Amino acid sequence: MTDYPTAARQLVAALAQRSSPDGGDLGIVLGHLEEELSGRFRTLSLADRNDVVGDTLMSVVGAAQNGKIDPESKPGGYIWRIAERRALDRLRGPTEVPLEAADAPSFPAEDDAIAARLDERARGKDVYLAMRLARADGNHRINRLVSEWLVFAQERQRAPSVRDLAERMGISHDTVARHLKIFAGYLERVLGESEG
Repeated sequence: MTDYPTAARQLVAALAQRSSPDGGDLGIVLGHLEEELSGRFRTLSLADRNDVVGDTLMSVVGAAQNGKIDPESKPGGYIWRIAERRALDRLRGPTEVPLEAADAPSFPAEDDAIAARLDERARGKDVYLAMRLARADGNHRINRLVSEWLVFAQERQRAPSVRDLAERMGISHDTVARHLKIFAGYLERVLGESEG
């Protein structure tokens, strides 16, 4: 039977090539994560453990397909670190900000405030026009990020944080924050033109 490190390498290699992973490798990786989570995070409910495994798998798929994981550099440890962080986040409690509360002036962190609101004065049309400006400038990653923000907010009925977007897109927090600040500039241009 294949061991976890080998199964993790083979799984990541298949995902990196955008081919279907072997079901046995996937089963070994998922089984290992479930076993480790059960042993190390006993206070997590079964539903939370399942969510952690699912979220971890989605992150791994995105990271592998974007070339962020090298199949030869012990991806088993990388996969476990993702699962461990997700489990710790679950134990720390919810950090979600409902969409209704995103306008609260006490919302922390400048970057997360941008991510939470894009801009408190912006309407859907303003966001669309700002995205058109970004596209005209060739800033397609910014538009992809804003699109992910909108999809996340619709799916989860809450504003995503910089961390949520970074994990969802498989990019660094700094990259997300930088792109959101650039998009805020586009939004300011749109709002300035509509007010002027």
